[in-house]
Amino acid sequence: MSSARRPSVPLLFSLAAILCLAGCAAKKPITYRLAPQGHVLVPPGVAQPDLAQARLTATVVQWRPSCAPEGAAITVLPRKKKQVQLTISREDLLKQPVGWLAEWTTKAEAQGCLAPHTGLVLAMRILESLPLDPSRAYRLLHADNISKGYIDLGPQNELQVVSPVLKEGLPSDAPILETTSTSGNDRNMTVTVKASSNLIGYETAWYAFRLKPDGTGSTITPLGAERTILGKKEPEDGPKTNWFQFPPQAGYYRMFYKTDPRDSAITEIVVGAATPAELDRLTQAMSADNATCEKSGTTMCVVVPRQVAVNPFLHATVNGADLRLNLGSSVRLAILAGGGEPRPADVPNLVVLKPYAGKLTPVEFSHASTAIFDLVLLGGESISWK
Repeated sequence: MSSARRPSVPLLFSLAAILCLAGCAAKKPITYRLAPQGHVLVPPGVAQPDLAQARLTATVVQWRPSCAPEGAAITVLPRKKKQVQLTISREDLLKQPVGWLAEWTTKAEAQGCLAPHTGLVLAMRILESLPLDPSRAYRLLHADNISKGYIDLGPQNELQVVSPVLKEGLPSDAPILETTSTSGNDRNMTVTVKASSNLIGYETAWYAFRLKPDGTGSTITPLGAERTILGKKEPEDGPKTNWFQFPPQAGYYRMFYKTDPRDSAITEIVVGAATPAELDRLTQAMSADNATCEKSGTTMCVVVPRQVAVNPFLHATVNGADLRLNLGSSVRLAILAGGGEPRPADVPNLVVLKPYAGKLTPVEFSHASTAIFDLVLLGGESISWK
Protein backbone atom coordinates (compact mmCIF):
# COMPACT_ATOMS: atom_id res chain seq x y z
CA MET A 1 0.00 0.00 0.00
CA SER A 2 1.44 3.32 -1.02
CA SER A 3 0.76 6.77 0.27
CA ALA A 4 1.43 10.19 -1.21
CA ARG A 5 4.26 12.06 0.40
CA ARG A 6 3.19 15.29 2.02
CA PRO A 7 5.22 18.40 1.14
CA SER A 8 7.25 19.83 3.95
CA VAL A 9 6.08 22.97 5.78
CA PRO A 10 8.92 25.12 4.34
CA LEU A 11 7.93 24.02 0.82
CA LEU A 12 4.29 25.02 1.45
CA PHE A 13 5.41 28.45 2.60
CA SER A 14 7.63 28.81 -0.45
CA LEU A 15 4.78 27.94 -2.82
CA ALA A 16 2.47 30.36 -1.03
CA ALA A 17 5.07 33.10 -1.29
CA ILE A 18 5.56 32.48 -5.02
CA LEU A 19 1.80 32.59 -5.64
CA CYS A 20 1.50 35.77 -3.61
CA LEU A 21 4.31 37.46 -5.50
CA ALA A 22 2.81 36.38 -8.81
CA GLY A 23 -0.55 37.77 -7.80
CA CYS A 24 0.97 41.04 -6.58
CA ALA A 25 2.96 41.42 -9.79
CA ALA A 26 -0.19 40.97 -11.86
CA LYS A 27 -2.03 43.72 -10.01
CA LYS A 28 -1.92 47.23 -11.43
CA PRO A 29 -2.27 50.44 -9.42
CA ILE A 30 -5.88 51.61 -9.08
CA THR A 31 -5.09 55.18 -8.04
CA TYR A 32 -3.39 58.23 -9.49
CA ARG A 33 0.11 58.82 -8.12
CA LEU A 34 2.01 62.09 -8.11
CA ALA A 35 5.59 61.38 -9.12
CA PRO A 36 8.27 62.29 -6.53
CA GLN A 37 9.53 65.13 -8.72
CA GLY A 38 6.03 66.63 -8.76
CA HIS A 39 3.82 67.81 -11.66
CA VAL A 40 3.84 64.40 -13.43
CA LEU A 41 0.72 62.41 -12.59
CA VAL A 42 0.82 58.64 -13.06
CA PRO A 43 -2.67 57.34 -13.98
CA PRO A 44 -4.33 54.17 -12.68
CA GLY A 45 -3.12 51.04 -14.43
CA VAL A 46 0.35 52.47 -15.10
CA ALA A 47 3.10 51.19 -12.81
CA GLN A 48 6.15 53.18 -13.95
CA PRO A 49 6.33 56.96 -13.44
CA ASP A 50 8.87 57.18 -16.28
CA LEU A 51 6.97 55.00 -18.78
CA ALA A 52 8.03 56.22 -22.23
CA GLN A 53 5.66 54.20 -24.39
CA ALA A 54 2.16 52.78 -24.01
CA ARG A 55 -0.01 50.45 -26.06
CA LEU A 56 -3.76 50.17 -26.11
CA THR A 57 -6.43 48.60 -28.29
CA ALA A 58 -9.21 50.72 -29.75
CA THR A 59 -12.48 49.80 -31.43
CA VAL A 60 -12.96 51.30 -34.90
CA VAL A 61 -15.62 51.30 -37.61
CA GLN A 62 -13.45 50.67 -40.66
CA TRP A 63 -9.84 51.75 -40.32
CA ARG A 64 -7.94 53.26 -43.23
CA PRO A 65 -4.28 54.35 -43.32
CA SER A 66 -5.35 57.93 -44.14
CA CYS A 67 -6.92 58.18 -40.66
CA ALA A 68 -3.60 57.64 -38.88
CA PRO A 69 -1.84 60.75 -37.54
CA GLU A 70 1.37 61.99 -39.08
CA GLY A 71 4.64 61.69 -37.18
CA ALA A 72 5.83 59.32 -34.48
CA ALA A 73 3.60 60.36 -31.58
CA ILE A 74 0.99 57.65 -32.25
CA THR A 75 1.44 54.60 -34.46
CA VAL A 76 -1.70 52.71 -35.53
CA LEU A 77 -1.63 49.04 -36.58
CA PRO A 78 -4.80 47.15 -37.63
CA ARG A 79 -5.32 43.98 -35.58
CA LYS A 80 -8.81 42.79 -36.38
CA LYS A 81 -11.65 44.01 -38.56
CA LYS A 82 -12.97 46.32 -35.85
CA GLN A 83 -9.82 46.88 -33.76
CA VAL A 84 -6.49 48.65 -34.03
CA GLN A 85 -3.47 48.80 -31.73
CA LEU A 86 -2.11 52.21 -30.82
CA THR A 87 1.49 52.70 -29.73
CA ILE A 88 1.94 56.07 -28.03
CA SER A 89 5.33 57.70 -27.57
CA ARG A 90 5.31 60.04 -24.57
CA GLU A 91 8.24 62.12 -25.81
CA ASP A 92 6.76 62.67 -29.28
CA LEU A 93 3.25 63.23 -27.95
CA LEU A 94 4.43 66.11 -25.76
CA LYS A 95 6.00 67.80 -28.78
CA GLN A 96 2.62 68.21 -30.50
CA PRO A 97 0.89 71.62 -30.67
CA VAL A 98 -2.08 72.78 -28.61
CA GLY A 99 -5.23 70.77 -29.35
CA TRP A 100 -3.40 68.27 -31.58
CA LEU A 101 -4.79 65.10 -30.02
CA ALA A 102 -8.41 66.23 -30.11
CA GLU A 103 -7.99 67.48 -33.69
CA TRP A 104 -6.63 64.11 -34.83
CA THR A 105 -9.34 61.96 -33.20
CA THR A 106 -12.03 64.36 -34.43
CA LYS A 107 -10.66 64.10 -37.97
CA ALA A 108 -10.58 60.28 -37.76
CA GLU A 109 -14.20 60.38 -36.61
CA ALA A 110 -15.18 62.68 -39.49
CA GLN A 111 -13.49 60.30 -41.96
CA GLY A 112 -15.60 57.40 -40.72
CA CYS A 113 -12.76 55.45 -39.10
CA LEU A 114 -14.13 56.05 -35.60
CA ALA A 115 -17.78 55.86 -34.59
CA PRO A 116 -19.58 59.19 -34.00
CA HIS A 117 -18.91 60.78 -30.58
CA THR A 118 -16.04 58.35 -29.78
CA GLY A 119 -13.09 60.50 -30.88
CA LEU A 120 -12.77 62.46 -27.67
CA VAL A 121 -13.26 59.28 -25.63
CA LEU A 122 -10.28 57.73 -27.43
CA ALA A 123 -8.26 60.91 -26.86
CA MET A 124 -8.90 60.63 -23.12
CA ARG A 125 -7.86 56.96 -23.12
CA ILE A 126 -4.59 57.94 -24.78
CA LEU A 127 -3.86 60.63 -22.21
CA GLU A 128 -4.72 58.23 -19.38
CA SER A 129 -2.24 55.65 -20.65
CA LEU A 130 0.95 57.58 -19.81
CA PRO A 131 2.44 59.61 -16.94
CA LEU A 132 1.91 63.25 -17.90
CA ASP A 133 1.82 66.73 -16.44
CA PRO A 134 -1.96 67.42 -16.30
CA SER A 135 -1.54 70.91 -17.72
CA ARG A 136 0.33 69.56 -20.77
CA ALA A 137 -2.23 66.78 -21.21
CA TYR A 138 -5.01 69.36 -21.11
CA ARG A 139 -3.31 71.41 -23.83
CA LEU A 140 -3.20 68.37 -26.09
CA LEU A 141 -6.94 67.86 -25.68
CA HIS A 142 -8.23 71.45 -25.60
CA ALA A 143 -7.38 74.40 -27.80
CA ASP A 144 -7.75 76.72 -24.81
CA ASN A 145 -5.45 79.33 -26.21
CA ILE A 146 -6.51 82.94 -26.52
CA SER A 147 -3.97 83.38 -29.33
CA LYS A 148 -6.04 80.95 -31.41
CA GLY A 149 -9.09 83.08 -30.78
CA TYR A 150 -11.25 80.51 -29.00
CA ILE A 151 -11.49 78.11 -26.07
CA ASP A 152 -13.27 74.77 -25.78
CA LEU A 153 -16.16 74.41 -23.35
CA GLY A 154 -17.47 71.19 -21.80
CA PRO A 155 -18.52 69.33 -18.65
CA GLN A 156 -15.41 70.53 -16.79
CA ASN A 157 -16.64 74.13 -17.11
CA GLU A 158 -19.28 76.48 -15.80
CA LEU A 159 -20.08 79.83 -17.38
CA GLN A 160 -20.60 83.09 -15.55
CA VAL A 161 -22.64 85.66 -17.47
CA VAL A 162 -22.75 89.24 -16.20
CA SER A 163 -25.46 91.42 -17.80
CA PRO A 164 -26.40 95.05 -17.14
CA VAL A 165 -29.79 95.85 -15.61
CA LEU A 166 -31.26 98.98 -17.22
CA LYS A 167 -34.03 101.33 -16.25
CA GLU A 168 -37.51 100.12 -17.15
CA GLY A 169 -38.51 100.86 -20.74
CA LEU A 170 -35.00 101.29 -22.17
CA PRO A 171 -33.83 99.16 -25.13
CA SER A 172 -31.36 96.37 -24.36
CA ASP A 173 -28.62 98.17 -26.30
CA ALA A 174 -28.95 101.46 -24.44
CA PRO A 175 -25.47 102.81 -23.54
CA ILE A 176 -24.24 101.90 -20.07
CA LEU A 177 -21.11 104.10 -20.13
CA GLU A 178 -20.66 107.77 -20.86
CA THR A 179 -17.51 109.79 -21.47
CA THR A 180 -16.77 112.52 -18.93
CA SER A 181 -13.51 113.86 -20.37
CA THR A 182 -10.83 113.33 -22.98
CA SER A 183 -7.30 114.66 -23.13
CA GLY A 184 -4.06 114.09 -25.01
CA ASN A 185 -2.88 114.21 -28.60
CA ASP A 186 -2.76 112.05 -31.72
CA ARG A 187 -0.14 109.79 -30.09
CA ASN A 188 -1.52 109.42 -26.61
CA MET A 189 -5.09 109.99 -25.47
CA THR A 190 -6.78 109.56 -22.08
CA VAL A 191 -10.53 108.94 -21.94
CA THR A 192 -12.42 109.03 -18.64
CA VAL A 193 -15.77 107.24 -18.47
CA LYS A 194 -18.42 106.55 -15.83
CA ALA A 195 -21.54 104.44 -15.58
CA SER A 196 -24.49 105.90 -17.45
CA SER A 197 -27.66 106.87 -15.62
CA ASN A 198 -29.32 104.15 -17.73
CA LEU A 199 -27.62 101.50 -15.58
CA ILE A 200 -29.23 100.60 -12.25
CA GLY A 201 -27.47 97.30 -11.52
CA TYR A 202 -26.30 94.02 -12.97
CA GLU A 203 -27.29 90.37 -13.13
CA THR A 204 -24.89 87.46 -12.55
CA ALA A 205 -26.05 84.11 -13.94
CA TRP A 206 -24.37 80.69 -13.93
CA TYR A 207 -24.63 77.88 -16.46
CA ALA A 208 -23.41 74.26 -16.30
CA PHE A 209 -22.63 71.71 -19.01
CA ARG A 210 -24.63 68.53 -18.32
CA LEU A 211 -23.64 65.30 -20.08
CA LYS A 212 -26.34 63.85 -22.31
CA PRO A 213 -27.43 60.33 -21.33
CA ASP A 214 -26.80 59.02 -24.85
CA GLY A 215 -23.17 60.18 -24.88
CA THR A 216 -23.63 62.77 -27.63
CA GLY A 217 -21.99 65.64 -25.78
CA SER A 218 -23.61 67.97 -23.26
CA THR A 219 -26.30 70.61 -22.87
CA ILE A 220 -25.91 74.09 -21.39
CA THR A 221 -28.24 74.42 -18.40
CA PRO A 222 -28.94 77.55 -16.32
CA LEU A 223 -28.13 77.05 -12.63
CA GLY A 224 -29.49 80.28 -11.20
CA ALA A 225 -28.96 84.02 -11.08
CA GLU A 226 -28.59 86.96 -8.74
CA ARG A 227 -29.43 90.59 -9.37
CA THR A 228 -27.71 93.49 -7.70
CA ILE A 229 -29.90 96.61 -7.88
CA LEU A 230 -28.64 99.82 -6.28
CA GLY A 231 -26.30 97.75 -4.11
CA LYS A 232 -28.97 95.27 -2.94
CA LYS A 233 -28.66 91.60 -3.97
CA GLU A 234 -31.77 89.71 -5.02
CA PRO A 235 -31.65 85.96 -5.82
CA GLU A 236 -33.48 84.83 -8.98
CA ASP A 237 -34.59 81.38 -10.17
CA GLY A 238 -32.80 81.94 -13.46
CA PRO A 239 -31.41 84.56 -15.83
CA LYS A 240 -33.76 87.09 -17.41
CA THR A 241 -32.30 86.14 -20.80
CA ASN A 242 -30.93 82.65 -21.48
CA TRP A 243 -28.30 83.29 -24.13
CA PHE A 244 -27.54 79.62 -24.73
CA GLN A 245 -30.75 78.07 -26.06
CA PHE A 246 -29.16 75.78 -28.63
CA PRO A 247 -31.08 73.18 -30.66
CA PRO A 248 -31.35 69.71 -29.04
CA GLN A 249 -28.75 68.22 -31.38
CA ALA A 250 -26.00 70.56 -30.11
CA GLY A 251 -23.50 68.81 -27.84
CA TYR A 252 -20.05 70.39 -28.36
CA TYR A 253 -19.16 74.03 -27.81
CA ARG A 254 -16.49 76.69 -28.32
CA MET A 255 -16.32 80.33 -27.35
CA PHE A 256 -14.71 82.72 -29.82
CA TYR A 257 -13.27 86.15 -29.08
CA LYS A 258 -13.83 88.63 -31.90
CA THR A 259 -11.95 91.94 -31.68
CA ASP A 260 -13.45 94.99 -33.38
CA PRO A 261 -10.55 96.92 -35.04
CA ARG A 262 -12.45 100.19 -34.68
CA ASP A 263 -12.34 100.34 -30.89
CA SER A 264 -10.56 97.09 -29.86
CA ALA A 265 -13.74 95.97 -28.04
CA ILE A 266 -14.27 92.21 -27.80
CA THR A 267 -17.43 90.37 -28.83
CA GLU A 268 -17.90 86.84 -27.50
CA ILE A 269 -19.49 84.20 -29.73
CA VAL A 270 -20.50 80.78 -28.41
CA VAL A 271 -20.79 78.11 -31.10
CA GLY A 272 -22.46 74.71 -30.80
CA ALA A 273 -22.37 71.62 -33.02
CA ALA A 274 -23.81 68.12 -33.10
CA THR A 275 -20.36 66.49 -33.41
CA PRO A 276 -16.74 67.52 -32.82
CA ALA A 277 -16.17 67.27 -36.58
CA GLU A 278 -18.96 69.78 -37.27
CA LEU A 279 -17.50 72.06 -34.61
CA ASP A 280 -14.13 71.94 -36.37
CA ARG A 281 -15.73 72.78 -39.72
CA LEU A 282 -17.49 75.79 -38.20
CA THR A 283 -14.23 76.82 -36.52
CA GLN A 284 -12.44 76.83 -39.87
CA ALA A 285 -15.22 78.90 -41.41
CA MET A 286 -15.04 81.44 -38.58
CA SER A 287 -11.26 81.61 -38.84
CA ALA A 288 -11.68 82.62 -42.47
CA ASP A 289 -14.53 85.06 -41.74
CA ASN A 290 -15.41 86.32 -38.25
CA ALA A 291 -18.88 87.27 -39.48
CA THR A 292 -19.82 83.66 -40.33
CA CYS A 293 -22.41 83.45 -37.55
CA GLU A 294 -24.08 86.76 -38.37
CA LYS A 295 -24.23 85.93 -42.07
CA SER A 296 -25.49 82.37 -41.73
CA GLY A 297 -28.23 83.07 -39.20
CA THR A 298 -27.73 79.57 -37.79
CA THR A 299 -29.15 78.73 -34.37
CA MET A 300 -25.83 77.01 -33.58
CA CYS A 301 -24.21 80.42 -33.06
CA VAL A 302 -24.87 82.87 -30.23
CA VAL A 303 -23.41 86.35 -30.62
CA VAL A 304 -23.36 87.76 -27.09
CA PRO A 305 -23.98 91.54 -26.89
CA ARG A 306 -20.80 93.49 -26.22
CA GLN A 307 -22.07 94.83 -22.92
CA VAL A 308 -22.64 91.27 -21.62
CA ALA A 309 -19.57 89.44 -20.25
CA VAL A 310 -19.18 85.64 -20.48
CA ASN A 311 -16.48 84.12 -18.26
CA PRO A 312 -15.55 80.40 -18.25
CA PHE A 313 -14.60 78.71 -14.97
CA LEU A 314 -13.57 75.25 -13.82
CA HIS A 315 -15.92 73.35 -11.53
CA ALA A 316 -14.52 71.56 -8.47
CA THR A 317 -15.68 70.44 -5.02
CA VAL A 318 -13.76 71.76 -2.02
CA ASN A 319 -14.66 70.39 1.43
CA GLY A 320 -18.01 69.31 0.02
CA ALA A 321 -18.90 72.73 -1.42
CA ASP A 322 -19.20 73.39 -5.17
CA LEU A 323 -16.72 76.06 -6.23
CA ARG A 324 -15.89 77.83 -9.47
CA LEU A 325 -12.19 78.26 -10.10
CA ASN A 326 -10.26 80.21 -12.72
CA LEU A 327 -8.95 78.18 -15.65
CA GLY A 328 -5.50 76.82 -14.87
CA SER A 329 -6.06 76.77 -11.09
CA SER A 330 -3.99 74.45 -8.89
CA VAL A 331 -4.76 72.55 -5.70
CA ARG A 332 -3.17 75.47 -3.84
CA LEU A 333 -5.63 77.98 -5.38
CA ALA A 334 -8.57 75.65 -4.74
CA ILE A 335 -7.65 75.45 -1.05
CA LEU A 336 -7.46 79.24 -0.87
CA ALA A 337 -10.81 79.56 -2.66
CA GLY A 338 -12.29 77.16 -0.11
CA GLY A 339 -11.19 79.35 2.78
CA GLY A 340 -8.17 77.28 3.76
CA GLU A 341 -4.43 77.81 3.90
CA PRO A 342 -2.06 75.59 1.88
CA ARG A 343 0.25 74.82 4.82
CA PRO A 344 2.78 71.96 4.88
CA ALA A 345 1.29 70.77 8.19
CA ASP A 346 -2.05 70.13 6.45
CA VAL A 347 -0.64 67.88 3.70
CA PRO A 348 -1.20 64.62 5.67
CA ASN A 349 -4.91 65.49 6.02
CA LEU A 350 -5.34 66.45 2.37
CA VAL A 351 -7.47 64.22 0.13
CA VAL A 352 -7.52 64.82 -3.64
CA LEU A 353 -9.83 62.90 -5.98
CA LYS A 354 -9.61 63.18 -9.74
CA PRO A 355 -11.96 61.86 -12.47
CA TYR A 356 -10.83 58.67 -14.20
CA ALA A 357 -13.07 56.67 -16.55
CA GLY A 358 -16.08 58.58 -15.25
CA LYS A 359 -15.36 58.02 -11.55
CA LEU A 360 -13.55 60.00 -8.88
CA THR A 361 -10.26 58.26 -8.13
CA PRO A 362 -7.79 59.05 -5.29
CA VAL A 363 -4.48 60.77 -5.99
CA GLU A 364 -1.60 59.37 -3.93
CA PHE A 365 1.24 61.78 -3.05
CA SER A 366 4.08 62.19 -0.58
CA HIS A 367 2.98 63.67 2.73
CA ALA A 368 6.54 64.89 3.27
CA SER A 369 6.32 67.29 0.31
CA THR A 370 4.09 70.20 -0.72
CA ALA A 371 4.30 69.24 -4.43
CA ILE A 372 0.59 68.32 -4.39
CA PHE A 373 -0.26 72.01 -3.95
CA ASP A 374 1.07 72.73 -7.46
CA LEU A 375 -1.00 70.05 -9.21
CA VAL A 376 -3.02 71.73 -11.97
CA LEU A 377 -6.76 71.04 -11.96
CA LEU A 378 -8.71 70.21 -15.10
CA GLY A 379 -12.22 70.35 -13.64
CA GLY A 380 -14.38 67.89 -11.70
CA GLU A 381 -11.85 67.25 -8.91
CA SER A 382 -12.75 66.88 -5.24
CA ILE A 383 -10.42 68.35 -2.59
CA SER A 384 -10.82 68.11 1.17
CA TRP A 385 -8.73 68.42 4.31
CA LYS A 386 -11.30 68.31 7.10
